[in-house]
Amino acid sequence: MKPGRIFGAEKWLTEARFAASAMRIYLEERRRGARPNLGRNNLRDEVEAQKAFLKFMTGRKYAHFQGRTFFEMYLPSSPGPIFDRMVASKFLHIDEGQEERFCSTVDLAITDACMFRCEHCYASEALGKKNDLDLDQWKAIIDGFQRHGAGVFTLVGGEPLLRFDDLLVLIAHAKAKSELWLVTTGFGLTPSKARQLKDAGLTAAAISIDHWDPTLHNQFRKSPKAFDEAAKAVALFGQAGVFPCLVATATRGMTKDGGLMKLLDLTHRLGAGFLQIFDPIATGAYIDRTDVRLSVAELEELDRFMRMVNTEPQYRDLPPVTVRSSTEDSEAFGCGAGGNNFIHVDPHGNLLACPMLSMSTGNVVKDGFDVAMKRMRETFPHATAHGKECPGNLLRDQIHEAKERTGQAVLPYEETQRIAQHFKTTPKPLL
Repeated sequence: MKPGRIFGAEKWLTEARFAASAMRIYLEERRRGARPNLGRNNLRDEVEAQKAFLKFMTGRKYAHFQGRTFFEMYLPSSPGPIFDRMVASKFLHIDEGQEERFCSTVDLAITDACMFRCEHCYASEALGKKNDLDLDQWKAIIDGFQRHGAGVFTLVGGEPLLRFDDLLVLIAHAKAKSELWLVTTGFGLTPSKARQLKDAGLTAAAISIDHWDPTLHNQFRKSPKAFDEAAKAVALFGQAGVFPCLVATATRGMTKDGGLMKLLDLTHRLGAGFLQIFDPIATGAYIDRTDVRLSVAELEELDRFMRMVNTEPQYRDLPPVTVRSSTEDSEAFGCGAGGNNFIHVDPHGNLLACPMLSMSTGNVVKDGFDVAMKRMRETFPHATAHGKECPGNLLRDQIHEAKERTGQAVLPYEETQRIAQHFKTTPKPLL
């Protein structure tokens, strides 16, 4: 089964349903005594925020799959109670200021094992150390985040399929209160495994393909099997009823000579529902590769490409495109690291603001979940505005120096506190 596109009049109708749903949730929250906060400190700020939200929505295209609408990757799908909780939190702000406010997306890196050694891997410093937490520890971590209203768990690695039996258990454990996404190379997936993941409760899968040319993708992943395994996985997930998407890191060469359109055409041919485009971040295997970082002009080109294929009628049948630098723009949702929009647990239990930052506020097993999470809320109190840039690039020198000085791949709480002063002094994004 292949995902469908939501475009034109159908998109307007979908957004009208979304607005009606938000109003229903607003009234329900008022009836039970909650006080949604729909306004800003002043009218000018509210007008600017509404203009930014309209610009953001008009530049998007959505997907539908098995009766569900997907507005964005790694966010709850609609309809359903998890989506409603996101609307209540992110749009009506009913839990604003609360320590246990809703977190849209929680990354759980359940293994550091991987068969590839990708050129850009953010986890390269941890791969192969075989210090994975056991099932009971991961279940306790899931329970802790669900107390904080986790909307989506993204199960990542390493390669999470290498812990296949444990994957099934963790998905089944979490599915009642959260949606489950798998971020994978697709390596080793079979029809039987895809069906088992669906039956366990998996909602969607993001499969990594970083180039439309199989040879260049294989070179990037350092494996002759990488492209074929990924392409096969897209089809197998779709056939099993798991919403399939592609995720790619757009290196400088990919942004030239029509490379982005070729990548989108590949996404369409394979039957994926979304194409998500990241830009290279100076962390992990790229920590010393300052040459790969895209300029602001190149990030703006990614944004133009996204808006073109999402809004112009001649591209209506192509999959929706979502771009990190656009979603995290200062005029959109900004950087939501630290549990404002997303958060990350590495294979050893370290609670990280984001996998691209390597800044921890503690270990959820050794220090306790509540201790590490409370520190995270205090250290990253709100989403922050950095233009289109990722803080992983802006803070690269400080993080690299601290790693060299401490000899630790994941910075401890004290170093995180020092560097994270940046986030406390950075303004909030418009949304």
